[in-house]
Amino acid sequence: MQHLFRTFTKRFFIISNIVVAAIFLLACCTAFLNPDTYWFISLLGVTFVAWLIMNFGFVIFWLLFRSKWALLSFVVMLIGWKQINACFGFHPFAKFDQKKQANSIRVMQWNVARWDEMNKYWAPGKKSKRKKMFEYIANNDIDILCVEEFFESNNTKEFAKNIPYITDSLHFPYHYFAMDHRRWDSLYETGVVIFSKYPIVDTFRKRYGGPDSLKNNESFIWADIDVDGKRIRVFTTHMQSMLFGGKEYRQIKQLRQSADSAVENTKGIIKKFRQAYALRMHQVNVIKPVLDNSPYPEIMCGDFNEVPNSYIYFQMKGDRQDAFSKKAFGISRTLSFISPTLRIDYILPNKQFKVLQYKSDKVALSDHYPVITDLQLPE
Repeated sequence: MQHLFRTFTKRFFIISNIVVAAIFLLACCTAFLNPDTYWFISLLGVTFVAWLIMNFGFVIFWLLFRSKWALLSFVVMLIGWKQINACFGFHPFAKFDQKKQANSIRVMQWNVARWDEMNKYWAPGKKSKRKKMFEYIANNDIDILCVEEFFESNNTKEFAKNIPYITDSLHFPYHYFAMDHRRWDSLYETGVVIFSKYPIVDTFRKRYGGPDSLKNNESFIWADIDVDGKRIRVFTTHMQSMLFGGKEYRQIKQLRQSADSAVENTKGIIKKFRQAYALRMHQVNVIKPVLDNSPYPEIMCGDFNEVPNSYIYFQMKGDRQDAFSKKAFGISRTLSFISPTLRIDYILPNKQFKVLQYKSDKVALSDHYPVITDLQLPE
């Protein structure tokens, strides 16, 4: 009887290990498969970190029993090293020094969620965090600031104007703002913007357009910036979000609680993923040729709404560096809710830059966390 139990237990763990390893490899495939076509495999990419942890657990488990089965998960993790390296930072002793080095610039990427100004309508009585967000920017001595979901008032009786304050009080004399959405009565407008303490000498804007979507007016922009006689090109964009509303968040909550309507809830969430994958794929096809053909050393910033082992991420990254991978440690997140592994905001500098340091403070100001990196300028 004892022999049968041991045999059954060993076979159970072997089969479980094979299944986990196979799913992990499928999740690795998301980096190479167009999500518009292979959306069902791309969904696995969102859970990539979970499968990675399980494979690592199996390696430890088999090593404890001195079993050769430890090689299975070890080998599949070697195969998926490129994706692991994108998700996990391997710099345990990295620290962020507030003092900047010579010949360097400090870049911040931040989706500011309209500077938290919409509380006036969505959460009456709740104080805006706008001033604290401005204080955070000022305290970090930023040189170039890329912002998505930027909010600008057209009626100072309702909302304060943000561009003049950032220009004058935060000392960013140069900016380029692309208005993507305007309220029907012109009370306010939102879009993407690049602020700079160095002169902006040229700009460009391209709307994504394409498929019918609530986000089809959004755009990507770039600004050529003269940093002490050296011209660099800074891009920023806000790619298609999932457009989750109250209904979808309730569905996620119900799934966590194992509600009876799990099948219907899953269908609704998957539909949102499919729509977003298709639209982001279209957006990549628009921005990538412009990004890859920059005549100057470029820095790609933005909220991609994609995890770092995804096809979209690798297309946007191309031959560029990921500031997180270069100088961070552990598994990071830049979205403050849903999952602790959702890093969807990026700074991707050209390899001519040297990444000096990186941080993403978990400040509860926007629904996204800010991303900051110091870059040494190209020779």
